[in-house]
Amino acid sequence: MHRIKFNTIIFLKLGMGLLLISILFYSYIPFGVGENEKYLIDVSDEIIRINGNSELDTFCSIGNGTQENPFIIENLTIDASDATGILITQTDMFLTIRNCSITNGGDLHTGIILSSSKNVKIINNTLTHNSIGIRLDSGSCDNMILENNCSNNNLYGIVITSMSNHNNISSNDCSYGGIGIYIVNESDNMIISNNNCTYNSNTGIIILFDGWGCQILSNNCSYNNGNGLSNLDCCSSNKFLENDFSHNKGHGINVWNSNNCQISDNNCSYNEGYGIRSKDSSSLISRNYCSFNNDSEIYLNDQMELVVQNFDHSDSSSEYNYNNEIVSYWLNDTTHFHIDSNGLISNITNLLVGTYGLEIHVTDSRGNEIVGEIFIFFDGINDPFKKPKISGFSVEIIISCLGISYLIMIMKKRRFIGKNNPTVSDI
Repeated sequence: MHRIKFNTIIFLKLGMGLLLISILFYSYIPFGVGENEKYLIDVSDEIIRINGNSELDTFCSIGNGTQENPFIIENLTIDASDATGILITQTDMFLTIRNCSITNGGDLHTGIILSSSKNVKIINNTLTHNSIGIRLDSGSCDNMILENNCSNNNLYGIVITSMSNHNNISSNDCSYGGIGIYIVNESDNMIISNNNCTYNSNTGIIILFDGWGCQILSNNCSYNNGNGLSNLDCCSSNKFLENDFSHNKGHGINVWNSNNCQISDNNCSYNEGYGIRSKDSSSLISRNYCSFNNDSEIYLNDQMELVVQNFDHSDSSSEYNYNNEIVSYWLNDTTHFHIDSNGLISNITNLLVGTYGLEIHVTDSRGNEIVGEIFIFFDGINDPFKKPKISGFSVEIIISCLGISYLIMIMKKRRFIGKNNPTVSDI
């Protein structure tokens, strides 16, 4: 009898102890509705699905969705191994997604997707080891993708597709993946600037299928296993300025079936293909450095008109900002080509298929001379709409000394004395 009573007291004490521990433990967990519930959502590491402005307003606890005070989604850590981390659809209120980490999507899942959404800024997020880092589709326009780490994704760092226009993609790391940045399917008027698209298994940047009016500025697209940049199939009126397209396994720049593009001031050297390959296109090409490529510096065919201006040998970035005037040009092959007083080279005969080696001498007002050599490979293709002047060929090409295989600087008239006077090696 005493033993039964003693055991009963023991069990009662244990039960009360466990109840007390449970109360103390759960008192530290914020739960219920209101502000605490939104706090739980913010730190839960769960995937996010928002469809429409109403759901966006309900989900976000910061901001009111205006341009001056956008909604904020921030500081989340999401495992995307089972599904896309953040999916935003059918919204046009102003939203900022920042300082989030979404990883482990593998071959199937994406870090962030915007679908039919606009006015979203995606900034300073880590979106790695997914199928795709960031994807914009279905007319997602007027968005900004800035300063994100989209490296080490299996397919693409960033994809813009399906008439998603007027987006700004700047200062992102899209390296060590499949393709760095992929613009496809009538996505127009992009600004793509200062991105790192290096060491990808395919190409640094691709613009494909009717991508018009894009500005590709100051990107590093070197050391890729494909091309530095590909601009393909009716992607016209695009500008490629001051980019590094060097040291790629393919071509530096590959342009096909695209007109009215401007290709200027790019580094297209040390590629295993051509420095610039432009086929069935019309482009303005100027002041690019296209030396030491395994194939020729420039590849042309007769379905295009290329205007290639003279290279500028003044060095405005150095401490010697002297900007000498060019006073004369000399060209070795005057049988097939002519060079005018502005350094513009044009063919004066119908060109046969083959490689043309041009040696250009440029003399400036101080008597310095630069000797450059370029190789133009011409692949003539019949134009069915023109009567060929020579069987199989109808050529109207304007080309110039844009890629310099190598520069040999020779002082002809003056030697400069003193630290403040540049020598030929400074040019």
